[in-house]
Amino acid sequence: MPEGTPATPTDAVETLLVECLDRDPGEWQMAIEAACVAHPQLAAELRRRFGTVRAFHDASFPTGAPAPERLGEFRITGVLGSGGMGIVYRAVQESLDREVAVKLVRPEYQLFDSARARFHREVMAVARLQHPSVVAIHAVGDAGGMAFYAMELLDGRSLADVLAALADRAPESLRGADLCALLGGTKSSTPLFAGSWVDACLDIASQVASALAHAHGRGILHRDIKPSNIVLTREGRAVVLDFGLAGVLEESDSDRLTRTGSSLGTTAYMAPEQIQGQPHIGATADVYGLGVTLYEMLTLRLPFEGQGVAATRRRILSGAHAPVRTRNRRVSEELQTVCQVAMARHPGDRYPSATALAADLEHLAQRRPILARPPGLVRRSWRFAQRHPARVTAALLAAVLAVGVPTTLWVLSRQHAGQLQRMVDRERVATRAAESARTELAAALRDEQTARERATAAERTALAARDSEMAKSGELHDVVQFLLSLFSAAVPSVHGGDPDLSAHELVRRGARGVDAALARRPASRARVRLLLATIFGGLGRFAEALEHGRAAVAHYEGTADSGDGQRALLAESLRVTAVCHAKLGQASEAIRTAQRALDSAERSGTSGRHLLARCLSDLAEMRAAAADNAAVAQLVARAARLLGDGSSDFGTVLTALGAGLSRTSPRTAEALLARAVPLLVDGDKLRHPFGARAVLALARVRRDRDPEGALALLRQLHRAMGKADEFGQTHFRTLEVETAILELELSRGTAPAGAAIRLGAIAERLERGLGLQHATAVTARLQEMKARLVTGQHRAALAVCAEHDLVRRTRAVASRGTRTTVANLLRRIALCHMRLGEPRRAMVHQRD
Repeated sequence: MPEGTPATPTDAVETLLVECLDRDPGEWQMAIEAACVAHPQLAAELRRRFGTVRAFHDASFPTGAPAPERLGEFRITGVLGSGGMGIVYRAVQESLDREVAVKLVRPEYQLFDSARARFHREVMAVARLQHPSVVAIHAVGDAGGMAFYAMELLDGRSLADVLAALADRAPESLRGADLCALLGGTKSSTPLFAGSWVDACLDIASQVASALAHAHGRGILHRDIKPSNIVLTREGRAVVLDFGLAGVLEESDSDRLTRTGSSLGTTAYMAPEQIQGQPHIGATADVYGLGVTLYEMLTLRLPFEGQGVAATRRRILSGAHAPVRTRNRRVSEELQTVCQVAMARHPGDRYPSATALAADLEHLAQRRPILARPPGLVRRSWRFAQRHPARVTAALLAAVLAVGVPTTLWVLSRQHAGQLQRMVDRERVATRAAESARTELAAALRDEQTARERATAAERTALAARDSEMAKSGELHDVVQFLLSLFSAAVPSVHGGDPDLSAHELVRRGARGVDAALARRPASRARVRLLLATIFGGLGRFAEALEHGRAAVAHYEGTADSGDGQRALLAESLRVTAVCHAKLGQASEAIRTAQRALDSAERSGTSGRHLLARCLSDLAEMRAAAADNAAVAQLVARAARLLGDGSSDFGTVLTALGAGLSRTSPRTAEALLARAVPLLVDGDKLRHPFGARAVLALARVRRDRDPEGALALLRQLHRAMGKADEFGQTHFRTLEVETAILELELSRGTAPAGAAIRLGAIAERLERGLGLQHATAVTARLQEMKARLVTGQHRAALAVCAEHDLVRRTRAVASRGTRTTVANLLRRIALCHMRLGEPRRAMVHQRD
């Protein structure tokens, strides 16, 4: 059918019929009736054609019918089972003298062009998968008009059979040895069988997640992950079967078999978006199915159980289920969190990929911190706001007044929190009202029955605060209104907002109308421009940040004589602009602007030590990068005089100098950083957020001379950051430190087995949070490639490079003067090609 041609009724009936037949024969009638209810205009034709198909099936597969003797070169020796698409036989492939399993596609599938096309397309797609936890397809054939394919014959039992056999046991009493006994395994020391039942469940889920990550990376979705499609072998492998519902991610809309919106899969394991029949199902649906399977393994019960299919569907859509730990006390809180995130009702709240889920499962197995966190107050508040937008509008406004920058823009936490906090401090009454409003909103989230009364009270309190205090601070009001507009752009219930907007796109949209909206309020416009410069800089969008920074500078240059407050704002605007120049490789302009920022900060009596420290730190780092040793010495003396040589602010200046000198004068850098660390860090406690940067820089300077000591420093820092309120396990600085730890372990040959998977998950989170062009995100992705390379996964290393456009991205960040170098990457690519026996390709990259 030509692209753009609407589906005819016959096409629609055929598509619906094929989708209904993708279930076990016992579920056909129920699926047909559900489709008739959903598409009443097609019901009569759908029932008529189903009757024909049913009769054809019954004639082709009569009860007790003998198996065929041969299918091509395959000699049939027995029946293994039957499913939705046909019947599976045990057979011998005579040309290779090996046993295989042969799946014969039901004759009624031959009645539909779309079904035949789908079968060949999807079998060929799955045949491309080469993974120990994906059943291998050996051959595809046709015998007498009957399509079939031959696959690996597995010696084991389905996970569904195993769970059924254990149904009467208490999950707390099980061990891996019980699984070994059920499978008839001979090696109880195999990892799958050697530990606790929880360890076995983790191992199975980890293998399946790895298989899904492999399939998703090649454009294949499974869409029916459940225990009956997972086989456990006697050797301890978990193997994913039956990609019969698989979707090809790159297929066009005109080819997509789910375009009618009908749901595919088995109800108890289907994601809410599949239940709802949404037309575009992504990789997170497979993550959801694996989450449900993991829950069932751990508890021997399904999370969503109802009396009949309709009740089960309602429970799934509600998202409410008993926590894992209430059904198996041996499950850790971290593992419960993994289940909870994997089974989140909204796709955006789940792991973004099977790779990310696999990484957390690997971390659990290694007793290391996980990335996932249960939905916090902010996330629950957004979900509550989507259901009751009017009830929480005022409370949300007050909350913004109290906490400043939206959580969506978390990259601002270090750079801009101080400025907004000072603004908020002047509005003490509003702050107290906001705290009350947040308390009421949290209570409303815990207790829906009292939500209306509490939210109404919060609304009255917040509105009263707004009316009395906003009049006293017009600039703050305009800044907060701008922040609220950013919130609204990401909330679907407000003007059709898009919850999947990236942070950059969210801010870019908000910036479009600033000049027009604040045309008559230049002071407010300058404040918002400064805020935008800081935000875009934090996102690594330095050209856009520079535009807004220059606009703020132009305004404050005209108002600097009106008081210390305006001079402080000029200093901050100049400082942000100088950093942008430096990041864009404009060194001389960066130093000139940074010097102006410092001079303005010194002339501002109310600017405070922190602004002075920031200006001194930025200028010091720029002078160090330019190898201006005389200027560096003067800045150290100046900082000691202005800030006090025992202060944490002085420590930030020393850190900036040490980081700037780390490549050109490593000995001097080490001395400065060693002096800075005690001012910023106290054992496992960070005295100042800059302490993380100081320790990280010191470890990098020492890594070649004392790798063991550098590694100990990084591990201690990682522990401290995990405990610090400013950071936590998922902050981008914490992930940067973890990347450095894994990088050093890879160089020393002591990296854990799952280092590549973990680095891939870190890179994915950094790319989502900081953007693809941020140096920290690029570094993590480069280390993932290195991990693949050093473990002999040369093809996978090249795939990481190609799929994530690493050469172009590395060139971009290298041009901004970061540690990342293109030469190292090209050498690694050349080495991969050499190891794969591709010397010509290697020479191309070696010459580059």
